[in-house]
Amino acid sequence: MKACVFLALFLVLALATVAHCSETHENPSVHNLMKRQIRSGCALWECSSNCRRRGYSGGYCAFTGCRCY
Repeated sequence: MKACVFLALFLVLALATVAHCSETHENPSVHNLMKRQIRSGCALWECSSNCRRRGYSGGYCAFTGCRCY
């Protein structure tokens, strides 16, 4: 009786492992992360002049791009 329970448990675990491995091989991009997009550099004079055209008193270059003030 114990041998039958052990065999059934082993077969269920083996089937689950095979199903998981085949799913991983079919869709390998699940764990890939998107690369960061490279942003163009901020030129201080362009940033400041664009902000002045929009009605602000000036602008500065921040890590995420141009910021108007």
